[in-house]
Amino acid sequence: MTDKYALYRVLAPFRVKRQKVLREARLGVTLQEFQSEIGAGDLKNAAAEYLWERLREIAFVPDFRPSASDDLGETFALSPDSVRDELVEGLVDHLGINTEHIDFSGFSFTSIENPRDIVDFVQKVASLDGQPPGTRFVRTIP
Repeated sequence: MTDKYALYRVLAPFRVKRQKVLREARLGVTLQEFQSEIGAGDLKNAAAEYLWERLREIAFVPDFRPSASDDLGETFALSPDSVRDELVEGLVDHLGINTEHIDFSGFSFTSIENPRDIVDFVQKVASLDGQPPGTRFVRTIP
């Protein structure tokens, strides 16, 4: 079995270098600190825990410590479609949030730039529970 981190050093040397620098600066950062960066509340804590584990899984270096403000494109090489498919969808499923009644057409996932944005998005989606079918998702500007 090939060590994925050895492969990343060849395939994505600049991402590896960037994450190594960030990891060294964050060696003492814990899940609890990440949750604190995301904000208080049961949904936010559960979402932060899921994202902490998921971002560590997809990191280019071992023992990477994510930050709530990490740019998902720059730090993890995730496109908006990948953010939607690999992080948002997984988190929504993990939290058991029903989205079948929500119309997301017209929403641009390019506006989700960091883990904090993901949690804010999912919290807004969760708040639409019980709305009639076809409810359109509109992101409010904070």
